[in-house]
Amino acid sequence: MNYDVGVVLRHFLGKHGLSIRQKKRLDKSIELYKNKKINYIITTGGFGFFNHTDISLAEACKKYLIEKDISSEKIFIVSNSINTLTDIKLSKDIIEKNNFNSVLFITSFDHIGRVKKISKNIFEEKFILGFIISDYFAEFWTIWDIAWHIAGWLKYWIKKLNKSK
Repeated sequence: MNYDVGVVLRHFLGKHGLSIRQKKRLDKSIELYKNKKINYIITTGGFGFFNHTDISLAEACKKYLIEKDISSEKIFIVSNSINTLTDIKLSKDIIEKNNFNSVLFITSFDHIGRVKKISKNIFEEKFILGFIISDYFAEFWTIWDIAWHIAGWLKYWIKKLNKSK
């Protein structure tokens, strides 16, 4: 299947550049774009806990894509998102504005379950949603990685429980 747009979800940008996992997500989007599986790319990520540089993560991702010969006209950015939920909500604004109907979310194996739940809560049934894994484990997981992953799921379920009240 071909999708109107691929959404590359955020990982990390540090003083040494994009994380290995972020590059794997971007490389997957490049592969999909060049194989005509997606027509446009949205990169996500602002500043905050996962980025203390002078450029938003989304901008750094766009720069990486352009260096890999993706036309800047084919790239949208969400540079003010702070977590997976806002990545998806703000991407939806771009998707609706451009009348896209099909969306392919690109992320890592350990992140995709949460992405599926969040996106299915945000997007109406009229949208065709797809999900693709960019990588399984790019590097050794630290206690920090495990804690970050658990915290993401906790935030999701707390918000879900608060909505049902």
